[in-house]
Amino acid sequence: MQTQNGLTFFTVTNAGLTWAVFFYGCEAGGCGEVQFSAVVPGAGATLDKVNAWNRDNRYLKAFHTAAETPTATVQYDVVVLSGEGVAQLVDPLAVWLQLLPKFSGEMEYQPQ
Repeated sequence: MQTQNGLTFFTVTNAGLTWAVFFYGCEAGGCGEVQFSAVVPGAGATLDKVNAWNRDNRYLKAFHTAAETPTATVQYDVVVLSGEGVAQLVDPLAVWLQLLPKFSGEMEYQPQ
């Protein structure tokens, strides 16, 4: 776990992508929300492709950042229920792991 600029998170590198899990609404008993987030760089990450993703896919939302190297950031927000433990993240994690490669492929991301 890391804390930076008031955010608590950890990072994962898998299949050529690095993504993060952010924790929000944290108190002594746990955190109320979790966000999975990945930045996908590359020329294929166009505004039109990001808009098409948001139109055609549920669960993961995306936004485009125009820069020298354009990027598409994709996120998935999950509400965590108090007292339910980490097992409640199994299904959301499965959705994330299934859709993240699909998203990066549609953005034409080529792992380094």
